[in-house]
Amino acid sequence: MRIIADAMGGDNAPLEIVKGVLGAASKTDHRYILVGRKSEILRCIGNSAELSGHIEAIDHQSEIVNDPSDPVNGQISAGRKQSNPVNDQISAGRKQSNPVNDQISAGRKQIDPVKSQIETVTDKPGKIRNRSDIVRNQIEIVNAEQVITMEDEPLAAVQKKKDSSMVVALKLLAAGYGDALVSAGNTGALFAGATLLVKRAPGIRRAAIGTLLPSSRPCLLLDAGANVSVTEEYLEQFALIGAEYMRTVCGIREPEVGLLNNGTEECKGTVLQIEAGKRLRANKSINFIGNVEASSVMAGVCDVVVCDGFTGNVFLKATEGMGRAILSSLKDLYSEKPETKLSYLPVQKKIQEIKKRFDPSEHGGSPFLGISRPVIKAHGSSDAAAFENAIFQAIKYAESRKCYYNGETELS
Repeated sequence: MRIIADAMGGDNAPLEIVKGVLGAASKTDHRYILVGRKSEILRCIGNSAELSGHIEAIDHQSEIVNDPSDPVNGQISAGRKQSNPVNDQISAGRKQSNPVNDQISAGRKQIDPVKSQIETVTDKPGKIRNRSDIVRNQIEIVNAEQVITMEDEPLAAVQKKKDSSMVVALKLLAAGYGDALVSAGNTGALFAGATLLVKRAPGIRRAAIGTLLPSSRPCLLLDAGANVSVTEEYLEQFALIGAEYMRTVCGIREPEVGLLNNGTEECKGTVLQIEAGKRLRANKSINFIGNVEASSVMAGVCDVVVCDGFTGNVFLKATEGMGRAILSSLKDLYSEKPETKLSYLPVQKKIQEIKKRFDPSEHGGSPFLGISRPVIKAHGSSDAAAFENAIFQAIKYAESRKCYYNGETELS
C-alpha cells in the first residue's frame, strides 16, 4: 500500500509531517510518498549537506518526459527537473518501476542518495538519530514548489497553484499512484481539490467531512463543515455513507443513525429536518433512531449523527471548546493549593484518559466521505504523533475499500 502525504500542509509543516511519516514507516511495511519542496523535506529527514552532492548529480542526469496529458507531469513546468532522491532499493541501471520515476526517460542511471539507511529527525530540527533499516526503502519524494496556505481562498488556490504540494498529491491519488492521501493543510482547498480532481464516488451527490466525536461511544458527525447548504437527499446520503464507514472501519455491525435537531419529536426543526426525517425513516438500509438533541449526542445515543455542514461545524467547535474549558477548570482546581495537588495523584491516570479522549490528535483525522478514493484531513496544528495517527486511520480506511467506492461500485 502507498500513502501520499502533503508534506507542506499544516501549521507545523514540513518538520512534523515528515516525522509523522517516518514514524509510521518504522511501524509498517507500507510505502509513503512525501509531496512538497524537496530541499526542505530532505533537511527534515537528515543532514541535507551530506546529500546535496548526490541530489545535484541526479538533477544533472534527469530528463523529464514533459507529457501534458500525464497526471503528474502535466502540472510540472517545462524545464523543471524531477527526481526521486530517496529510493535505494533500485540498483543502478535497473529500470525504475516506481510510478513517479516512470516519467524519467528509460535508460537513465539511477543514483542512490541514501547509502545505508534513512535517518529521521528528533524533537530538535537539524538533529538526527539512526533508524532501523525498516524505513530504508519506504520513502519517496515528489517535488512540488508551491504551497497552499491556510489563508488562501480554497477554489482559487486549487485552480491557480497547480504545482502546490496539495494539488500534486491529489493528482497522484487520482491517477492511482497511491491508495490514500493525508493532509493537514487548508480544509476548504483539500475538499475542493478532492471533489474536482479525485472526484466523487458514483451516485454521490455531495461528499461530506466526517469527524469522530469524543462521546461515550464512537460517534461520527457528518457533515462537519463542507456543505453549508444541503437538501434532505444529501442528508440521506450522508447517513448511508456514514453508517458504512462506521460499519467497515470502526467495526460496528448495525450503526444507529440520528438526525441532529432541536427536539426528538418528528415535528421539530425546519422543513429540511422534517423532510429529511421522513426520508431516513423510509430507507430500510438505514438504522434510523429518529431526531437527536445535541446534549444526547455526547452521551452516546447513536453511532452516526447527520446534519448540514454549518450546524455540524458549530456543534463540533462548541464540543471542542467545552472539553478544553473542563480540562482547564480541573487543572486550576488541582493546582490551587498543596493539598489539592496531593489529591490529584490518585485521579491522575483517569484525568489523563479524559484529556486523551478530548484531544483531536488522538482520533487521527477527518475522512472525506463520498470521494472515490480515501482522503484524510489531519488537524491543522498536527504534530508528528497526530499526523502518524491520521496515517494509520488512512491505512484502515483504504483497507476497508467498501465505504469509499472505488469507481466500480455505485451507492445502493
